[in-house]
Amino acid sequence: MAFTWSRIKMIQDHFNETDAEYVMMVDADTLLFKDQLDLKLETLIEKYMTGDKRILFQKDGSERM
Repeated sequence: MAFTWSRIKMIQDHFNETDAEYVMMVDADTLLFKDQLDLKLETLIEKYMTGDKRILFQKDGSERM
């Protein structure tokens, strides 16, 4: 299984084996800015995961996508 698809399996396994409400997966080149360190994951979920959305992807900062 390609690594990209194995991430989906890994997330499913994590939810099946724990009582976690969220999983946050970021790339190795993700940057956190000091003025955003107090930003809570719940804030992002409330803002962007409206209606029946169940997955949230970050935008690629390189503008390739």
